[in-house]
Amino acid sequence: MALREVVVLGAGFSTPVLIRLLQRWGYMVHVVDADGRKAEGRLLPNYPGVAHAYDFLKVEDRQAIADLVRRSGLVISMLPPAMHPQVIDLALSVGTPVLTASYITPEVRRYEEAARRARVPILMECGLDPGIDHLLLHHLLEGLDLNRVEVLAIRTMAGALPHPEVVEGDGNPWKYYFTWAPHQVVRAGKRLTRYWQASRFRTVPYEEVFALPVCVPLSRWMGSSALPDLEAYPNGDVLPYWRWLDLPALRLFWRGSLRYPGFIRAWKKLIDLGLTREDRYYPEGEPITPAGLWRAAGHAPDDGNAYRDRYLRWLGFPDREEPVVSVEGSGRKTLVDALELLLRARWQMRAGASDVVYLYEDILYREGNRYFCKRVLLEMEGCYPEETAVARGVGLPLAVVARLILDGEVVLSGGVHLPLHSVIVSSVVLALRSVGWCRWYERTEEVEASAIDGWIRLQEAAPV
Repeated sequence: MALREVVVLGAGFSTPVLIRLLQRWGYMVHVVDADGRKAEGRLLPNYPGVAHAYDFLKVEDRQAIADLVRRSGLVISMLPPAMHPQVIDLALSVGTPVLTASYITPEVRRYEEAARRARVPILMECGLDPGIDHLLLHHLLEGLDLNRVEVLAIRTMAGALPHPEVVEGDGNPWKYYFTWAPHQVVRAGKRLTRYWQASRFRTVPYEEVFALPVCVPLSRWMGSSALPDLEAYPNGDVLPYWRWLDLPALRLFWRGSLRYPGFIRAWKKLIDLGLTREDRYYPEGEPITPAGLWRAAGHAPDDGNAYRDRYLRWLGFPDREEPVVSVEGSGRKTLVDALELLLRARWQMRAGASDVVYLYEDILYREGNRYFCKRVLLEMEGCYPEETAVARGVGLPLAVVARLILDGEVVLSGGVHLPLHSVIVSSVVLALRSVGWCRWYERTEEVEASAIDGWIRLQEAAPV
């Protein structure tokens, strides 16, 4: 019975989805969180008795956590990525497999040899993105005979957005509200952005990430008028994915984030205005206001261009003086810190409103003298804040993979792994197709040879 127990470290927003599924399948779940009240408040009364108020960073709590992990068949880390090495150290010491939804970082990769020696699998990137994106790509490639076809292009895009019905006619020109991780949304594009195009790597500087949005007409691509048309900007680094692909004819490999039309170019204006800078500071101790942030970025309050820009005006630029938040005693804020606080106030999702995640992938391939495009789209719906689409998209694949490991249906060797096992791919795909909150679209169509070069160049979206 010991292997029917699971330890989940961290009571984040995706944890309840994970717990519900694991308990439904008969596993005993222990949730460890430093803030016991937060954990119990988020998990109870629906999941009584699962929460343990242990702090992973406190030495005096380590033994109790180690005892839980030792007698469990799996430890699932929902902690911040920077804490995964400590989780792995603990898991290796007691011989328990590790599962997370986070990227494989260089710090985690260094555990490869130690995990092999200990015969402990460390399975990373089993959430939404990263996670389901891997599985969709393998799903698309599975049906192809790679000895007979040449894969020329891969595009993968995802976006966590308010449901189209939420933003329709509500007066917000951005058509955006936070449904996950405001800190990451506001700093999008600041990490390395690199993709493969025309058979070479291209690195995009931060100032250019939002310059040329790519048109994503889902309604036409998937043949459904119920789907919205979106835009995408390049996001992230394809190199880690490139390492496990063996597609010598590939001319484009592009990863992007999805937004409703108009958002991307409007965000480019915030960058150009210096409002996302991390090397300039908001006046310490002053309440944060749109006008104050405007001045801190070095702009005049009577800027006529700002008055004429509906995106800037909706956020309160350049002259609104009503405080967004008091920052007394909270320390010095960079301009992007102040912008995040402003946007948290303006982009607050209404409780009970529907949110959605769109996860789209396509591959372009040649078979003989003919070209084909194979597309797949997942439309995952949620309800903010109780069970968002992101929470469902992270919790479901984690739960399915956990079940496969605990039941012995997937046996992995010691080391650091991606979720590329064929049983994992087919099982998560089946689960996604079975739940009521996920709509699955798939389509294959022939492409004219004359359109291939334009495909590789990426089509720029029209201004809004």
